[in-house]
Formats: sequence, structure tokens, C-alpha cells
Amino acid sequence: MPLGADAVVPQERVSLDAAGRVHVAGELAVGANIRRRGEESRAGATLLEAGKRLNAAAIALLAGQGIASVTVQRRLRVALVTTGDELIAPGQAWRPGAVYDSSGPMLRALLADQGCEVLDLGPVLDTPEALAAVLAEARDNADLVLCTGGVSVGEEDHVRPVLERLGGLDFHGVAMKPGKPLALGWLGASMDSGTPLIGLPGNPVASLVGWQLLALPFVQGRQGRAPAPLERFPVAAGFTRRAPRGRRELLRVVLDWSAGAPVARLAGGQGSHMLGAASQSHGYLIIDADTPVEEGHAYGYCPGAQFLV
Repeated sequence: MPLGADAVVPQERVSLDAAGRVHVAGELAVGANIRRRGEESRAGATLLEAGKRLNAAAIALLAGQGIASVTVQRRLRVALVTTGDELIAPGQAWRPGAVYDSSGPMLRALLADQGCEVLDLGPVLDTPEALAAVLAEARDNADLVLCTGGVSVGEEDHVRPVLERLGGLDFHGVAMKPGKPLALGWLGASMDSGTPLIGLPGNPVASLVGWQLLALPFVQGRQGRAPAPLERFPVAAGFTRRAPRGRRELLRVVLDWSAGAPVARLAGGQGSHMLGAASQSHGYLIIDADTPVEEGHAYGYCPGAQFLV
């Protein structure tokens, strides 16, 4: 600023008349359009808290202060294990009894969104020996194991017994639909010294819900980040539905704004294998256990967009 000047006028607001006189359009206040030293940050102030993810805006903030490098945590290395004799890779020829592996590609994409390094160790055959060998490899080469399938109570669900043999189990099962057979444990001596393992259900929508509500905050915490808070606000239901028995249900819904205020409508079939509704939904309408859905009544709504942060 030139000595004695106390305001700046944008060039597009200035014009010259034939006599060479300057005309300024509009009013001009003292201090207008001046960027003052220290108005955004001062010497010694914190620019970014520890645990902040370096997104484009954060990188621009650092660059604007002349900072070329900062200390960061290395990428979290996650071993991804999908289980099931029936699984085949997308693109392969289908055979009777086979199921295309949808959870593996989905979880790889979700982990990549969070900046994780993925060690893909699946699919694994439904035998205790094959699963034990893969989990031992994951224990020795990853910071976290994310396993999908094999965590329920069927004859070929081997994750729990193998996990208890190679480490331990913190909990198994949550009162949530979909996503009930979710497990948290570890490989090694303890959760603190070993490698944590999150066991997600085999059905892809249940796996997605388990990831978004429970696994994602755990991953963010292991990265040194503050887990994103779970947003929830009331939204009216545009349908009726019988009460879920014994556990909370998360219905995949889209928001209809045609009447001005949002109304939640089912995004499609709600089966835990039905990915169409999950791919189209805006978020979840959360229905408490043993509570029927009545059209026009408000229920807790959790937006799906927050899971992309």
C-alpha cells in the first residue's frame, strides 16, 4: 500500500472522463479491499491440526504460507480378505452355484478413498487351513485386516474359530440390520500389540453398512485422524413398513424434495444382497428395534455423503 492510502478500488469500478478525472462507481469505505497482515493467521499459530487429511484446500493453505513439506503418517496398510468357495472375479464366465465377488471391489474402492494401501489377499477358500494361512500372512504384513464373509454361524464360517486360535475376539454381532454378524478382534498377542481384524458380513450391502458405520471410524482412528462425526437429523417417511424385530434397521432411502421439505422414500429392495438400492440411495433412515414405520412420521436420517470424507 502506498503511504497514506487507506482503501483500494477494483479497476473495474474506475473510469476516466474526457478531462482525465477519475470516477469511482459506488461507495468506498476506509479499509475496503485491503488484505491486512495477520488477518488469517499469525506467526506461531496452528495452520492444520494433527490428524487432518491433506486434501486440496489444506495443501493450498500450506503452499500459500510457503510451506513445501510437512510430516505425515505413512499410509495405513490394510489386508483385504474375502472368503467363499462360491466367489468368482467379475469378468469370468459364470458357473452354476457361483457368485460374482462384489464386496472385494467395493471395499478396495472404499479403502482407496481413505488413502489406504491395500494388500488384496482374497478370495480365500472356505477351509480353516486356507484361512489360517492367509490371516497369518495378513498379520505379518499389514496394519489392519479387513475380512468379509465367514463371520456368521454356518458350517463353512471359519473366521471366528480361526481368529480365536491366532489371536482373540473383542466382540461378535451387533443389533443392526443389515450387518448383524460383524466382528472385531486381533491377530497376535493382544489388540494393542497385534494386528486388528474387522470381520464384515458376506452379503455386500451388510458389508457396506458395517463399513460405513463401524469400520470407517476405526480406520480413520488408526490413521491418526479424528473420525468423522455421525450426522443424524429427522426426516419424514414417505412409506409404511413393519417394525424390525430385535435390532435397529437402516433402510436405504432417497430424499424427495418435490413438496419443499424432504421426504424419505425407499430406494429399492432392502435385502442385504440387493446393491441397486445401495447404489442409488442418498442415505439411511434409521428405524429403532420393534418400531413400525408410519408414513408422515419423522425418523432419524443419516446422509450417505458424509462417508466419502
